[in-house]
Formats: sequence, C-alpha cells, structure tokens
Amino acid sequence: MDEAARFAAMMHRSAALKQRIATELADTVIAVVDACETSLRAGGKLMFCGNGGSAADSQHLATELLIRLRGAVERDSWPALALTLDPAMLTAAGNDYGYERVFERPLRGLGRRGDVLFGITTSGRSPNVVRALAAAREMGAISAGYTLLRLPYEIKDLFVEWLDEHAPLKSRHVLSLIQGARGGRLNDPRWGSRMKGEGAYAELLRTRFRLACARLGFNKHDWRPDASQFRAPPQPGDQLKLL
Repeated sequence: MDEAARFAAMMHRSAALKQRIATELADTVIAVVDACETSLRAGGKLMFCGNGGSAADSQHLATELLIRLRGAVERDSWPALALTLDPAMLTAAGNDYGYERVFERPLRGLGRRGDVLFGITTSGRSPNVVRALAAAREMGAISAGYTLLRLPYEIKDLFVEWLDEHAPLKSRHVLSLIQGARGGRLNDPRWGSRMKGEGAYAELLRTRFRLACARLGFNKHDWRPDASQFRAPPQPGDQLKLL
C-alpha cells in the first residue's frame, strides 16, 4: 500500500469511527454535555487533567472553552481549566508531595462543589488521575463510570498497525488482553456487553472498578427513572382537561 492509499484509509477509518460514536454513544455524550451545561449555568467550571498526550488534550479542550472554537461564533468565555498547564505548580507539587499528587493538590484548592472534572487516562490506572478523582469524591462528586476499550471494524487494523510500529514488543500482549475481554475478538458489538466486555480480564477490571467505587463512595445513589409524572397520551375523541 503506497502512502497516499494508507493516508486515505486512515481518514476513512476515522470518519467511520465518528459515525459509530454518533450512533452508539449519543446518549452518553449528551448526558456529559448536560452535566457540563448545568455546572456552567450554576457558576461552576470544567477542569481537565491527564498525562502526556492526555495533558495536551486537557489544554486543548480547556482553551477551546475558555476562548472559543469557531471564529464566526461570538459567545461568552466559559470557565475551563487544565490542571496540566502550570509547570511551576506541577514541579512544586511533584517535588513536595510526589508525582501522584500533582493534580490532586491544585484540585483541592481550585475545585468547588458543582464543578466537573475530566480525568483522561488511556489505561484507567494513572495514579495521579485516580488520586484526583478520589479528591473529587471527597469534595462532593457522587458518580463515576468507565468504558472498556473496544476496536470496531473501522479502526482495528489502524490500531494493530500503530501498535506494531510504535510498541512491537508489547503488541501481542496488548491485543491478547483485548481479545481476552472480547470473547476472543477485538470488538464485541452485542448490546449489553459491548461497553463492559466479558471473560476473566473484563471481570477483573469490573471488580477493580467496583471495589474502587465502594472504597471512594461513588455510585451509592439509586438512579432508577421516576415515571410517576408520565401520563398516557389522550386518544382521538377524548375530552382534554383544562387543569
């Protein structure tokens, strides 16, 4: 495959992935957006943290909110902050408290009840991000969730190619873990298992997450929907009520 064909294939896979996100994760994305809007309207702010590329993502997202995304749209500046931005703060926290607390320490000073914290971690185990989430719980956060890595058809080849090129010694191990949580495949599209996986490794991650939530006090609330206010719509010919 020549370079032009490889580039075109990467773009097609990226477009296909975005289409799947729009189809399969629309409700989750809208729920996150609603939480952010609620926070901003109540005077809260959005904060981001992560390591390496996730640190760059944190700064990118905060900048788009604080300044603006589209030049043609003039709007108010929305309060957003990347906890990865200040090298003096990061090095001071790392020197005085250890690298595991470089996000937790400033969060305790800057975070307020009603704010939203995005902890970006590919592995789900970055100690400094996990500690920041624990601090968020102490400060009033009540829920947490996770999504197990899955590789739909449109991106699996791209992911495998990237692994072989950038981490050849780890590629087989990484793929075996994904397959172990996806019934021997890289992706499981079935409803009910596609977001959480199945098998020993998926169960291990699920157990770790459940124990972490129990230890930190997350997800204790009962979020079952209340349908008591819903009424069956009137049928043709029914008398409507004025009050």
